[in-house]
Amino acid sequence: MSDSLFLKTFVDKLFESKSKTVSDKSSKDLIDSLKKDFDDNRFEKMLVITGWIPDLYDNDSSEETQYSKMIEVLVAEWGRRIGGIGECITIKADHEDVKISIADSAIICDAKSFRLSRSQKAPNPKDMVKPDAFKEWGARHTNSIGGLVTFPSTHDWKQGSVVYRDFSNKDNPIVFLSYRHLALLLHYKNKYQAEDFLKLWDYEKIFPEMLSNIKTNRSKYWDAINKAICSIVSINMEEFNTYMNACDKEIQEAIKDYRKLIVAAKKRAIARIKEEVNPQNDLKQLKKEIIELRVKFETSKYTTFIDRIDSFRK
Repeated sequence: MSDSLFLKTFVDKLFESKSKTVSDKSSKDLIDSLKKDFDDNRFEKMLVITGWIPDLYDNDSSEETQYSKMIEVLVAEWGRRIGGIGECITIKADHEDVKISIADSAIICDAKSFRLSRSQKAPNPKDMVKPDAFKEWGARHTNSIGGLVTFPSTHDWKQGSVVYRDFSNKDNPIVFLSYRHLALLLHYKNKYQAEDFLKLWDYEKIFPEMLSNIKTNRSKYWDAINKAICSIVSINMEEFNTYMNACDKEIQEAIKDYRKLIVAAKKRAIARIKEEVNPQNDLKQLKKEIIELRVKFETSKYTTFIDRIDSFRK
Protein backbone atom coordinates (compact mmCIF):
# COMPACT_ATOMS: atom_id res chain seq x y z
CA MET A 1 0.00 0.00 0.00
CA SER A 2 1.18 3.55 -0.76
CA ASP A 3 1.37 6.40 1.74
CA SER A 4 -2.22 7.35 0.90
CA LEU A 5 -3.29 6.69 4.49
CA PHE A 6 -0.17 8.05 6.19
CA LEU A 7 -1.78 11.33 7.27
CA LYS A 8 -4.96 9.61 8.48
CA THR A 9 -2.90 7.21 10.58
CA PHE A 10 -0.90 10.15 11.92
CA VAL A 11 -4.03 12.06 12.94
CA ASP A 12 -5.75 8.99 14.36
CA LYS A 13 -2.77 8.35 16.63
CA LEU A 14 -2.95 11.93 17.89
CA PHE A 15 -6.51 11.40 19.04
CA GLU A 16 -5.79 8.00 20.53
CA SER A 17 -3.14 9.38 22.86
CA LYS A 18 -4.34 12.92 23.54
CA SER A 19 -7.50 14.81 24.38
CA LYS A 20 -9.65 15.61 21.38
CA THR A 21 -8.28 19.09 20.73
CA VAL A 22 -6.43 20.49 17.75
CA SER A 23 -2.76 21.00 18.57
CA ASP A 24 -0.21 23.24 16.86
CA LYS A 25 2.52 21.02 18.30
CA SER A 26 1.32 18.23 16.03
CA SER A 27 2.40 20.32 13.04
CA LYS A 28 5.97 20.30 14.30
CA ASP A 29 5.70 16.58 15.01
CA LEU A 30 4.62 15.99 11.41
CA ILE A 31 7.43 18.17 10.02
CA ASP A 32 9.95 16.22 12.10
CA SER A 33 8.52 12.95 10.81
CA LEU A 34 8.64 14.13 7.18
CA LYS A 35 12.24 15.28 7.49
CA LYS A 36 13.26 12.00 9.15
CA ASP A 37 11.34 9.41 7.15
CA PHE A 38 10.49 10.99 3.80
CA ASP A 39 13.17 11.68 1.22
CA ASP A 40 12.14 13.85 -1.71
CA ASN A 41 11.01 10.86 -3.76
CA ARG A 42 8.68 9.50 -1.08
CA PHE A 43 7.40 12.96 -0.21
CA GLU A 44 6.69 13.65 -3.89
CA LYS A 45 4.61 10.50 -4.19
CA MET A 46 2.57 11.43 -1.12
CA LEU A 47 1.92 14.91 -2.53
CA VAL A 48 0.32 13.36 -5.59
CA ILE A 49 -2.28 11.57 -3.47
CA THR A 50 -2.94 14.22 -0.84
CA GLY A 51 -5.78 16.65 -0.19
CA TRP A 52 -8.61 14.27 0.75
CA ILE A 53 -10.21 14.60 4.17
CA PRO A 54 -11.13 11.07 5.33
CA ASP A 55 -14.87 10.57 4.92
CA LEU A 56 -15.05 8.64 8.19
CA TYR A 57 -14.29 11.82 10.14
CA ASP A 58 -17.41 13.62 11.28
CA ASN A 59 -18.12 16.98 9.68
CA ASP A 60 -16.54 19.88 11.58
CA SER A 61 -14.89 17.45 13.99
CA SER A 62 -11.52 18.02 15.66
CA GLU A 63 -10.12 15.21 13.53
CA GLU A 64 -11.22 16.98 10.35
CA THR A 65 -9.71 20.27 11.50
CA GLN A 66 -6.45 18.60 12.47
CA TYR A 67 -6.25 16.75 9.16
CA SER A 68 -6.71 20.00 7.23
CA LYS A 69 -3.84 21.51 9.21
CA MET A 70 -1.65 18.58 8.22
CA ILE A 71 -2.29 19.34 4.54
CA GLU A 72 -1.05 22.86 5.20
CA VAL A 73 2.09 21.38 6.74
CA LEU A 74 2.71 19.40 3.55
CA VAL A 75 2.47 22.55 1.44
CA ALA A 76 4.85 24.43 3.74
CA GLU A 77 7.29 21.51 3.64
CA TRP A 78 7.03 21.41 -0.15
CA GLY A 79 7.98 25.09 -0.24
CA ARG A 80 11.05 24.35 1.83
CA ARG A 81 12.09 21.42 -0.36
CA ILE A 82 12.02 23.42 -3.59
CA GLY A 83 14.34 26.00 -2.02
CA GLY A 84 12.08 28.45 -0.21
CA ILE A 85 10.94 28.93 3.38
CA GLY A 86 7.54 27.45 4.20
CA GLU A 87 5.64 28.72 7.22
CA CYS A 88 2.25 27.54 8.51
CA ILE A 89 0.22 30.45 9.84
CA THR A 90 -1.15 29.63 13.28
CA ILE A 91 -3.52 32.62 13.41
CA LYS A 92 -6.43 31.23 11.42
CA ALA A 93 -9.06 33.98 11.56
CA ASP A 94 -8.86 36.00 8.33
CA HIS A 95 -5.33 34.81 7.54
CA GLU A 96 -3.71 32.68 4.89
CA ASP A 97 -2.86 29.04 5.64
CA VAL A 98 0.77 29.10 4.53
CA LYS A 99 3.38 31.68 3.55
CA ILE A 100 6.17 30.59 1.22
CA SER A 101 9.12 32.95 1.00
CA ILE A 102 11.48 32.75 -1.97
CA ALA A 103 14.28 35.30 -2.37
CA ASP A 104 12.66 38.64 -1.48
CA SER A 105 9.10 37.59 -2.35
CA ALA A 106 6.27 36.08 -0.32
CA ILE A 107 3.59 33.78 -1.73
CA ILE A 108 0.32 33.76 0.20
CA CYS A 109 -1.12 30.25 0.09
CA ASP A 110 -4.53 28.69 0.75
CA ALA A 111 -4.15 24.90 0.97
CA LYS A 112 -7.42 23.16 0.08
CA SER A 113 -8.60 19.72 1.12
CA PHE A 114 -11.95 18.09 0.41
CA ARG A 115 -13.83 14.86 1.00
CA LEU A 116 -13.93 12.30 -1.79
CA SER A 117 -17.60 11.73 -1.07
CA ARG A 118 -18.74 15.34 -1.37
CA SER A 119 -22.11 15.64 -3.10
CA GLN A 120 -20.67 17.37 -6.19
CA LYS A 121 -17.50 16.61 -8.08
CA ALA A 122 -16.12 20.13 -7.74
CA PRO A 123 -16.58 22.54 -4.83
CA ASN A 124 -18.61 25.72 -4.93
CA PRO A 125 -16.41 28.41 -6.49
CA LYS A 126 -16.51 30.51 -3.31
CA ASP A 127 -15.07 27.54 -1.40
CA MET A 128 -12.11 27.38 -3.76
CA VAL A 129 -11.07 31.02 -3.95
CA LYS A 130 -11.94 34.32 -2.28
CA PRO A 131 -10.11 36.99 -4.28
CA ASP A 132 -10.86 39.79 -1.80
CA ALA A 133 -9.38 37.72 1.03
CA PHE A 134 -6.14 37.30 -0.92
CA LYS A 135 -5.95 41.06 -1.40
CA GLU A 136 -6.33 41.54 2.34
CA TRP A 137 -3.80 38.83 3.19
CA GLY A 138 -1.28 40.10 0.67
CA ALA A 139 -1.59 43.65 1.99
CA ARG A 140 -0.11 42.47 5.28
CA HIS A 141 3.13 41.59 3.51
CA THR A 142 5.09 44.32 1.73
CA ASN A 143 6.86 41.68 -0.36
CA SER A 144 3.81 39.65 -1.45
CA ILE A 145 4.02 38.62 -5.10
CA GLY A 146 0.51 37.13 -5.12
CA GLY A 147 -1.56 34.17 -4.03
CA LEU A 148 -1.49 30.40 -4.47
CA VAL A 149 -4.36 27.95 -4.11
CA THR A 150 -3.42 24.26 -3.92
CA PHE A 151 -6.05 21.54 -4.34
CA PRO A 152 -6.55 17.84 -5.15
CA SER A 153 -6.95 17.38 -8.92
CA THR A 154 -9.89 15.03 -8.30
CA HIS A 155 -11.95 18.11 -7.39
CA ASP A 156 -11.47 20.15 -10.54
CA TRP A 157 -14.28 21.26 -12.85
CA LYS A 158 -14.89 19.22 -16.00
CA GLN A 159 -15.51 22.33 -18.06
CA GLY A 160 -15.11 26.00 -17.24
CA SER A 161 -15.88 27.89 -14.06
CA VAL A 162 -15.86 31.40 -12.68
CA VAL A 163 -12.85 30.36 -10.60
CA TYR A 164 -10.67 30.42 -13.71
CA ARG A 165 -11.67 34.01 -14.27
CA ASP A 166 -10.40 34.82 -10.78
CA PHE A 167 -7.26 32.74 -11.28
CA SER A 168 -6.33 34.67 -14.44
CA ASN A 169 -6.74 38.20 -13.09
CA LYS A 170 -3.43 40.06 -13.47
CA ASP A 171 -4.63 42.74 -11.05
CA ASN A 172 -4.82 40.13 -8.29
CA PRO A 173 -2.62 37.19 -9.41
CA ILE A 174 -3.61 33.95 -7.68
CA VAL A 175 -2.01 30.83 -9.12
CA PHE A 176 -4.10 27.64 -9.02
CA LEU A 177 -2.10 24.38 -8.79
CA SER A 178 -3.08 20.81 -8.00
CA TYR A 179 -0.99 18.74 -5.63
CA ARG A 180 0.32 16.75 -8.56
CA HIS A 181 1.65 20.03 -10.00
CA LEU A 182 3.50 20.56 -6.73
CA ALA A 183 4.85 17.01 -7.00
CA LEU A 184 6.11 17.68 -10.53
CA LEU A 185 7.83 20.89 -9.42
CA LEU A 186 9.56 18.93 -6.66
CA HIS A 187 10.45 16.09 -9.02
CA TYR A 188 12.33 18.46 -11.33
CA LYS A 189 13.68 20.81 -8.64
CA ASN A 190 17.27 20.26 -9.75
CA LYS A 191 16.46 21.69 -13.19
CA TYR A 192 15.57 25.19 -11.97
CA GLN A 193 16.28 27.71 -9.24
CA ALA A 194 13.63 28.45 -6.62
CA GLU A 195 13.42 32.02 -7.91
CA ASP A 196 12.32 30.66 -11.29
CA PHE A 197 9.10 29.40 -9.67
CA LEU A 198 8.09 33.03 -9.17
CA LYS A 199 7.72 33.34 -12.95
CA LEU A 200 4.27 31.78 -12.57
CA TRP A 201 3.12 35.15 -11.22
CA ASP A 202 4.17 36.98 -14.39
CA TYR A 203 0.53 37.46 -15.32
CA GLU A 204 1.30 40.26 -17.77
CA LYS A 205 2.85 37.54 -19.89
CA ILE A 206 0.82 34.45 -18.96
CA PHE A 207 -2.62 36.04 -18.63
CA PRO A 208 -2.59 39.47 -20.28
CA GLU A 209 -6.39 39.22 -20.41
CA MET A 210 -8.73 37.66 -17.84
CA LEU A 211 -10.29 34.36 -18.94
CA SER A 212 -13.94 35.37 -18.69
CA ASN A 213 -15.54 32.84 -21.06
CA ILE A 214 -16.76 30.09 -18.74
CA LYS A 215 -17.15 27.66 -21.65
CA THR A 216 -13.44 27.71 -22.47
CA ASN A 217 -11.55 29.24 -19.55
CA ARG A 218 -10.61 26.00 -17.80
CA SER A 219 -8.76 24.55 -20.79
CA LYS A 220 -7.13 27.91 -21.56
CA TYR A 221 -5.99 28.32 -17.98
CA TRP A 222 -4.33 24.92 -17.78
CA ASP A 223 -2.79 25.29 -21.24
CA ALA A 224 -1.13 28.51 -20.15
CA ILE A 225 -0.04 27.37 -16.68
CA ASN A 226 1.21 23.98 -17.83
CA LYS A 227 3.30 25.58 -20.59
CA ALA A 228 4.73 28.05 -18.08
CA ILE A 229 5.67 25.20 -15.73
CA CYS A 230 7.30 23.28 -18.58
CA SER A 231 9.37 26.35 -19.39
CA ILE A 232 10.44 26.74 -15.76
CA VAL A 233 11.52 23.11 -15.30
CA SER A 234 12.87 22.73 -18.86
CA ILE A 235 10.75 19.82 -20.04
CA ASN A 236 8.52 19.43 -23.08
CA MET A 237 4.77 18.88 -23.02
CA GLU A 238 5.14 15.18 -23.76
CA GLU A 239 7.25 14.72 -20.61
CA PHE A 240 4.75 16.79 -18.66
CA ASN A 241 1.78 14.67 -19.82
CA THR A 242 3.64 11.43 -19.13
CA TYR A 243 4.29 12.54 -15.55
CA MET A 244 0.69 13.66 -15.02
CA ASN A 245 -0.73 10.44 -16.46
CA ALA A 246 1.41 8.46 -14.01
CA CYS A 247 0.07 10.66 -11.22
CA ASP A 248 -3.51 9.92 -12.26
CA LYS A 249 -2.85 6.19 -11.97
CA GLU A 250 -1.43 6.67 -8.47
CA ILE A 251 -4.47 8.75 -7.54
CA GLN A 252 -6.89 6.02 -8.62
CA GLU A 253 -5.01 3.45 -6.56
CA ALA A 254 -5.10 5.74 -3.52
CA ILE A 255 -8.84 6.29 -3.96
CA LYS A 256 -9.26 2.51 -3.77
CA ASP A 257 -7.47 2.56 -0.40
CA TYR A 258 -9.89 5.18 0.93
CA ARG A 259 -12.86 3.30 -0.49
CA LYS A 260 -11.76 0.10 1.25
CA LEU A 261 -11.86 1.92 4.59
CA ILE A 262 -15.49 2.86 4.04
CA VAL A 263 -16.46 -0.63 2.85
CA ALA A 264 -14.80 -2.12 5.95
CA ALA A 265 -16.59 0.38 8.22
CA LYS A 266 -19.92 -0.56 6.66
CA LYS A 267 -19.25 -4.27 7.18
CA ARG A 268 -18.33 -3.67 10.83
CA ALA A 269 -21.54 -1.71 11.35
CA ILE A 270 -23.61 -4.53 9.83
CA ALA A 271 -21.85 -7.16 11.97
CA ARG A 272 -22.42 -5.08 15.11
CA ILE A 273 -26.13 -4.70 14.34
CA LYS A 274 -26.54 -8.44 13.79
CA GLU A 275 -24.75 -9.19 17.02
CA GLU A 276 -26.89 -6.75 18.98
CA VAL A 277 -30.15 -8.07 17.57
CA ASN A 278 -29.06 -11.73 17.78
CA PRO A 279 -32.07 -13.38 16.08
CA GLN A 280 -33.64 -16.43 17.70
CA ASN A 281 -36.02 -18.91 16.13
CA ASP A 282 -39.23 -17.68 17.80
CA LEU A 283 -38.67 -14.10 16.67
CA LYS A 284 -36.70 -14.86 13.58
CA GLN A 285 -38.76 -12.97 11.01
CA LEU A 286 -39.30 -9.92 13.20
CA LYS A 287 -35.68 -9.60 14.11
CA LYS A 288 -34.65 -10.13 10.49
CA GLU A 289 -36.75 -7.13 9.56
CA ILE A 290 -35.20 -5.10 12.40
CA ILE A 291 -31.74 -6.00 11.15
CA GLU A 292 -32.59 -4.94 7.63
CA LEU A 293 -34.04 -1.65 8.87
CA ARG A 294 -31.06 -0.84 11.06
CA VAL A 295 -28.62 -1.80 8.32
CA LYS A 296 -30.38 0.58 5.97
CA PHE A 297 -30.37 3.55 8.30
CA GLU A 298 -27.14 3.02 10.21
CA THR A 299 -24.95 2.33 7.18
CA SER A 300 -26.53 4.76 4.72
CA LYS A 301 -23.70 7.26 5.07
CA TYR A 302 -21.14 4.65 4.06
CA THR A 303 -23.18 3.75 1.01
CA THR A 304 -23.39 7.44 0.12
CA PHE A 305 -19.62 7.84 0.47
CA ILE A 306 -18.99 4.85 -1.80
CA ASP A 307 -21.55 5.94 -4.42
CA ARG A 308 -20.12 9.46 -4.63
CA ILE A 309 -16.56 8.22 -4.91
CA ASP A 310 -17.60 5.82 -7.67
CA SER A 311 -19.54 8.57 -9.47
CA PHE A 312 -17.08 11.44 -9.29
CA ARG A 313 -13.58 9.98 -8.93
CA LYS A 314 -13.37 7.40 -11.68
